Amino acid sequence: MVVHISDNDSFAIDTCAAFGLASASGIYSMVGDAAAEIFRHCGIGPLSKWVDDHLFIRLRREALPTYNLCRAQWASEIISHGGRQHSGGRLWFKGAPMPNAMPEQFDKDASKPLLDLTSTSPRSPHDTLFAYCMADIDDISLELGIPWEKEKDVPFQNIFPFTGFSWNISAKTVSLPDAKKTKYLAAIEEWNSSPTHTLAETRKLYGKLLHACQIIPKGKILSLSTIMQPIHRIP
Repeated sequence: MVVHISDNDSFAIDTCAAFGLASASGIYSMVGDAAAEIFRHCGIGPLSKWVDDHLFIRLRREALPTYNLCRAQWASEIISHGGRQHSGGRLWFKGAPMPNAMPEQFDKDASKPLLDLTSTSPRSPHDTLFAYCMADIDDISLELGIPWEKEKDVPFQNIFPFTGFSWNISAKTVSLPDAKKTKYLAAIEEWNSSPTHTLAETRKLYGKLLHACQIIPKGKILSLSTIMQPIHRIP
């Protein structure tokens, strides 16, 4: 964040307000999106991200040819169905219609094939089964100057956290982590314990319920009945 502090063209640069400034996530996203494109160009993927939260998925080497054929088909379908779409604040790529008539939605145009990077750096016997490993990500990150929070790394596995949810590839399910369930239920109990609430308290609970409703559609009715009670605003 840069602040103009005087009439003689003096400026102050604040390097610590990255997530305190409303527009900062959008500014960072431009840099993060560029880095994600470089990873994809190097053959790493599938890769998704939300602001600074990155999800790297890797495939077994023998599955690459079949998967890349699918990507080529998706890329063709995305082009024929209008390519990139802009809905609200979200950019996505429109694919072919599904059985329910809704279009497939992709976060990229699938134009780049994934590559086998096993010969680029040393790796464990287990990692040689897959197209890439954490070391390949780190090699590119080091050159780009990306400082990952190592303590937040989650090893490759079938169940993993992303955007506040628990994703299970094997079962093909998305759920709230147990810790979040406990936290959200406690927030509802706290809300019900008082007949009055401030606007800040209302927004806080509403944010939790809105987050949960992304994966619990039937919860939308329950969420509204919980939050849309008579509210007495307290300054």
